[in-house]
Amino acid sequence: MRTDYSSARQRQSTEIMMTPMIDVVFLLLVFFLATSSFDKPEQLLPGGVSQTAKPIVGTGNENILPPEIVRELDDCIVRIIARGPSVVAAKSDYEFSLNGAPVPDLESLYERMKSILSIRQDVPVIVDPDPSVSMDIAIRVYDAARGLGGQQVFFAVK
Repeated sequence: MRTDYSSARQRQSTEIMMTPMIDVVFLLLVFFLATSSFDKPEQLLPGGVSQTAKPIVGTGNENILPPEIVRELDDCIVRIIARGPSVVAAKSDYEFSLNGAPVPDLESLYERMKSILSIRQDVPVIVDPDPSVSMDIAIRVYDAARGLGGQQVFFAVK
């Protein structure tokens, strides 16, 4: 008795199961998403060792910045302190300081931040209000720093 194997092969359909392959693809996708890093590579970050100082070229009549302004260009810490316990506080009920130097009022603080941010907009501005300070004044200082062109404005976290 003779069996025809060729006709049996033709009648049997070849079906590829896609479900296991899709499962493997999704597992690989989850693995690569979980292990990838979305930070900037270290070689692209600015570093003091790898960068050379650029020579200052000028006409000779530029204003030389005073040391307190140069110190303020590292970062601006705006401290807001409430003078007394008050339910509804006015702008005059607060004491302001910029990098430890007292500032008489809110408008003077805006002018000092404006002069610093006009020189360098990427200087970090850190708003540090006391717990007794209303959020209204803290948000005003934050918004003023952003409105003056500050690119990095933060609230201090305690």
